[in-house]
Amino acid sequence: MTDYGKVSIIAPCHNGAKTIGEAIESVLGQSYANWEMIIVDDCSADDSVSAVKAFADPRIRLLQNETNPGPGGTRNVGIRAASGRFLAFLDADDAWLPEKLAVQTEFMTTRDCAFSCHGYYVCDEAMNVISEYMPPARVTYADVLTNNTIGCLSAMIDTEKVGKVCMPEGKYTREDMVTWLKVLKKCSECLGAPEKCGECLSVGAVLAKYRTGAASVSSNKAKLLKYQYRMYRDDLDLSVPRSLWLTLQSVWNKLFRKY
Repeated sequence: MTDYGKVSIIAPCHNGAKTIGEAIESVLGQSYANWEMIIVDDCSADDSVSAVKAFADPRIRLLQNETNPGPGGTRNVGIRAASGRFLAFLDADDAWLPEKLAVQTEFMTTRDCAFSCHGYYVCDEAMNVISEYMPPARVTYADVLTNNTIGCLSAMIDTEKVGKVCMPEGKYTREDMVTWLKVLKKCSECLGAPEKCGECLSVGAVLAKYRTGAASVSSNKAKLLKYQYRMYRDDLDLSVPRSLWLTLQSVWNKLFRKY
């Protein structure tokens, strides 16, 4: 298999002892071997650290926060420590399918692409598949501004093209959405990876499993809207009228658009 460069996998973990093993196993099962997995434990109160230490693969690195900066700050610890050409993201409660890294690195190199994403299965807490999500084939800054269709577990960034882009830090923010907007200012588009590179570039790939739960931010629509508005005001520094207008547009997109 062709080696397109090392992938640095950024994996934040906060009280993820029950699921982090499954996430790690999904990385160990990748057909693409040139990767490092940087797991950053964010002051877990459970056995997350012990669960990670049970895996002896030298490509897995464990870092531990001394304070609790939240998901954005925790991912930034991993991003700063990363040594790979590509950055990818995997939360402690999600998992990848075996061809994820192989398909995405080949696609990005073949297409000279700086930023890509792919489809994934939406699963319940037991990882039973509920539905399938497929992002658009091409996403721009204007698209993401009112409708984030890029799943964090599906995103991959080529740092040789856009550099290391850190996330906003804070416990109440749309850190992934803000980060994609920062990346899109540098590369103009995010492309959806195909199922098989070189064969059918119009077919989207389902390459991961996203675990959703009743307590997750993405499942709480009221909180999501609040975070959306705060993102426009605090992270993007937009005016109150524009922030309100964009928040209304995001509601419309969630209710009536396919993605």
